[in-house]
Amino acid sequence: MTMQHRRLAAVELGGTSIRIAISEGACDNIVERITLKTGPPEPTLEEVRKWLSARKFDALGVASFGPIQPKKGQKKYGYITTTPKPLWGDIDVLTGIGAYSFGVPFAFDTDVNAPAVSEYRHLARAD
Repeated sequence: MTMQHRRLAAVELGGTSIRIAISEGACDNIVERITLKTGPPEPTLEEVRKWLSARKFDALGVASFGPIQPKKGQKKYGYITTTPKPLWGDIDVLTGIGAYSFGVPFAFDTDVNAPAVSEYRHLARAD
């Protein structure tokens, strides 16, 4: 598959809203997007899962408010751990949104690190 036809899904979980997008080719070529309200964990993550399940994509990136466990191999990888946001402590985000069921590679990081990495890569290409 060429990068021109590659579809990437991105989920950004914020304290008050969740943004989900699908890009095609370049990361900044967004072909679909939605913003959801961040409510209680289970119905909120289910809404994200349903939206993603109705689309095709080749990889998934998830950025979340935290604190989170972003290290693969750790018992709580993919979780929001201890957070001041009511009801969201010890929540398995990746399972909740269906990341393991899509059959595509995925990554999980903080909502601070993910944009920083993206900006770094964008600036590196500009040199």
